Amino acid sequence: MTRSLLTVSPDTPMSRARQLMEDNRLRYLPVVGEGRVVGLLDRRAESVVDDFGVVVVDDGTVQGAMTAGPACVPSSCPLRDVVHTMAHEGISAVLVVDGDQLKGMFTDVDALKLLAMILTG
Repeated sequence: MTRSLLTVSPDTPMSRARQLMEDNRLRYLPVVGEGRVVGLLDRRAESVVDDFGVVVVDDGTVQGAMTAGPACVPSSCPLRDVVHTMAHEGISAVLVVDGDQLKGMFTDVDALKLLAMILTG
């Protein structure tokens, strides 16, 4: 689990969010508004393909590109439950929150690292 996370607000310009993600090599960026998690920005969500197959980059705000209401679990949630949910619901990232406070994020890469560690003993 990644504990130290960069976050953006829903009104952050997409250009700023893209730069943060690129500079820090992030696939996901939690969106926090009014002191609580309100969304998750996925690197793939920042562009859309129009009817003609042309990629259009959204130059608006994060709110227009984020996934609202992302999967969240409390820090007390057993890891097996988190991984099970991710696998069966096709979720790539889960935010770890206690109350309204963002504590971290567990991603598919974290799960693969864990699996590799288990398999190598």
